[in-house]
Amino acid sequence: MNGRTTRTASLRWSAWLLVGLMTLSTSAATANQKSEDYTKHPGYVSFEGLGHFDADEALVEIDLTEVLLTMAGQIMKGSDPELADVLSKLKLVRVQKFALEERDAKDVEAKVDDMAKKLEKDGWMRVVRVREDADHVHVYFKITDGLLQGITVMAIEDRDTAAFVNIVGEIDPEQIGRLGAKFNIDELHDIEWDWNDQGKRRNRRDRDRDDR
Repeated sequence: MNGRTTRTASLRWSAWLLVGLMTLSTSAATANQKSEDYTKHPGYVSFEGLGHFDADEALVEIDLTEVLLTMAGQIMKGSDPELADVLSKLKLVRVQKFALEERDAKDVEAKVDDMAKKLEKDGWMRVVRVREDADHVHVYFKITDGLLQGITVMAIEDRDTAAFVNIVGEIDPEQIGRLGAKFNIDELHDIEWDWNDQGKRRNRRDRDRDDR
């Protein structure tokens, strides 16, 4: 994710959403609807174990829960019904990007690798791994009962920025690229998933080049 582009896109998205929510008329029942505890959702991932990062120091932070995502979907029904349907089925979209000190880069890379191993142990499916030069990227899918219910992205770029993404909810595989574009998540732009055969993936960014 390019820092300046990501920050600008995030601010535009936040401003657009805020204006929409302020002008949207919703019933009290919808507004007061109790959200599901997404921490118990199979697609949820906590990045607290990685350390090093304080949410107050994030360069970019998007944190949209179910109620806001549902309202955003209602706003977009007229202009983009397909994307509106995608957003309405999500429970959480969390995007965080941090500046990374060079001295901490290797330690963070090691912790990200440990987190990746834990995700695989917990049943997450790896769809992207890039380890070349200063880039270190992992993308995982959580598939439960034949449904894509979570996406996790962990990316270290140029060893000076670290980005972490968790998308939770029922996700349409054909709309992954659009979600990536909407929230400026570059790592999701080029993923093409053949849902008829989960054992095969078509992904132009899939480069697994370790020195191991």
